[in-house]
Amino acid sequence: MRFFSLGLSNPHPVKKAGDRRQNAPDLAGRHHFDIFFSLEKSVRFRALVISFLLILAGCTNIKVEPVERQYQISKICIEENPKVVVSDFVDGLQLLLRKHHIESHLYTRSVPSTCEYRLTYTAIRSWDFSAYLSDASISLYKGNQKIGFAHYHLTGEGGFDPSKVATVEEKMEPVINQLLGQNK
Repeated sequence: MRFFSLGLSNPHPVKKAGDRRQNAPDLAGRHHFDIFFSLEKSVRFRALVISFLLILAGCTNIKVEPVERQYQISKICIEENPKVVVSDFVDGLQLLLRKHHIESHLYTRSVPSTCEYRLTYTAIRSWDFSAYLSDASISLYKGNQKIGFAHYHLTGEGGFDPSKVATVEEKMEPVINQLLGQNK
């Protein structure tokens, strides 16, 4: 007997009256087949679930070279980057710096003479129903010497992870905390 809808043989055929086949070997063979088949299904199901979760989750990579504690930063000048189209990036960055009791000012041309520390940045946005931050780099300098660096990257542009559309502050807070050596 066949299951025509799936095109598979029935593993448990119906026996007709008067069928004198031995049941023991058939049941033993069927039992091992069922165990193997159910284990194979279990492994396939687990692999499918793990793959789905990895796609759903996306990954965030953060690389930081923190500022050494010897630098007592209370004021930073931020060099405006006109190529960055993430409109709330600088505002979010300034808010996070204020949480660390660091005053910041934006400048557009040459570094003001009053700036002991300066910060440069890049930020890239991606789209999926709305714009969101997918990559950002921050470099911190004392004069012309780089004293810190941080990079945020959303791998695979976040996949189906709904947190990819989180605010700049939510994404960059752990980055800034690590950069300034203050994991809060």
